[in-house]
Amino acid sequence: MVYIDIKNSRDKTNITNLLRSLNLDCEEIESKSNLTKNQIIITDNNLKQVKDYRKLSSKVIVYNKTKDPLIDEIYYKRGVYVYCVLNELEVILKMFIKEQKNNQKRMKVVGIFLLVLLGTYAIGASVHTMRNSFQKKPEKVVVEEEPIDPMKKENIVFFGDSITAMYDVEEYYKGLPVVNSGTSGNTTEDLLRSIDERVYIYNPTQVFLLIGTNDISATDLTNKEIVENIKSIVEGIKTNRKNATIYVESIFPIRNTENTPTDLLHQRENSRIMAINDLIKKMCEEENVEYIDLYHKLLAEDGELNMDYSLEGVHMNPEGYKVITKELKKYIEKNI
Repeated sequence: MVYIDIKNSRDKTNITNLLRSLNLDCEEIESKSNLTKNQIIITDNNLKQVKDYRKLSSKVIVYNKTKDPLIDEIYYKRGVYVYCVLNELEVILKMFIKEQKNNQKRMKVVGIFLLVLLGTYAIGASVHTMRNSFQKKPEKVVVEEEPIDPMKKENIVFFGDSITAMYDVEEYYKGLPVVNSGTSGNTTEDLLRSIDERVYIYNPTQVFLLIGTNDISATDLTNKEIVENIKSIVEGIKTNRKNATIYVESIFPIRNTENTPTDLLHQRENSRIMAINDLIKKMCEEENVEYIDLYHKLLAEDGELNMDYSLEGVHMNPEGYKVITKELKKYIEKNI
């Protein structure tokens, strides 16, 4: 459910039409007591009001109608999403939808895994009982049947932030056992905390890792510290899933346009991105894992992100994902 608290009737109508096109239920906020952490709230730019909503929900979106960069900065620090035009709101909502689907998939896998554990326990208990009952008849042997383990299925896992979360891997890699483990807003530290349920549980044969851009804009980590975290992610996968082939993608370039929200660009500069990518490449060589340079594949002639591939200067559009898919398929096909 999406709750709307927008005063202007025309703006409210436009938002409602967008939500319906995305098959999202919506209604106006009448009482704050009905709100929960899992709901999305779209509201006008009112700092006190936004603070109150942020306490009630982890997903608050503010309409910055005046396009004031200072407003973007204030809300960014509070973990609030900001948009100026409807297409930016659409990008944010699609990230939430993708994140919800990924969470549902993870819960389903966890559920299957728990059922298998219970089944294994039940089979073990049954066999133990049967063995006891046949102790006086040694000629009869009970063979314990090995349970089917759904975790043995091969999976190609895409692990990262919103750029991965918005990547429709099921569409681009039809027929392949792909898993989207991207979550919007994630940093390297977020990935380290959630690697068990987002990578290990799928028992992957291939992992494509794309992370780091949010560390630049949302943390105080140095370039070296960011790459050290990426190295820890790689080492964790190598230790816990020894049969997985690991690919580390370069951080993508950006472009500052008049339509790029200030909070998206916060501290992101291509010069720093290139410096971090150089360190990532060196780390991959030391760890003996594949480094994939997508940075240069996505550039325009002027050395900035090619806007034919981007929504607003940071995230990819379908054309951008086509370029990415074409490159990544080369590596996938080597190991299938």
